[in-house]
Amino acid sequence: MADARIDAALAIVAVPLDRRLVWEALQAAGAVNDFIHGRLLPEGNKFLAGVGDRVLSLVITETARQDGVTIGETNIRLQNLAKNERLATLCDSTGLTRLVKLSNAAVYAGAGVGTRTKSATIEAVIGAAYLHAGIDCAVQVMRNLTVI
Repeated sequence: MADARIDAALAIVAVPLDRRLVWEALQAAGAVNDFIHGRLLPEGNKFLAGVGDRVLSLVITETARQDGVTIGETNIRLQNLAKNERLATLCDSTGLTRLVKLSNAAVYAGAGVGTRTKSATIEAVIGAAYLHAGIDCAVQVMRNLTVI
């Protein structure tokens, strides 16, 4: 199952990435029952999402600077492009939502993937791309997912 999810995610992002990072990016909080990269991840993809959130903010801010817009306009861009609801919609529209690994408790309860988990998944994939090959790789993933 893991390999199928990873392959599907790689097809969606259309950039070759470290498979272990992609698998980590697909983990919802509480979903991990084993070790990834030699460590247990009880908070799922939150670490990668934190990296991805910062990379996304950096890219949006740098692009705004190059475009010569004001700080106020930059903040509006950040709010519009990086808000959780938008990223969650992109997670759905790209097909990543169906690949998210939920905790067993969430699966048994019949819970779906929530907005924050979807948003974190997009950010985590961006973070995985950044950790895999740097900012250019992350930017390409953001473009492929229509984040930017």
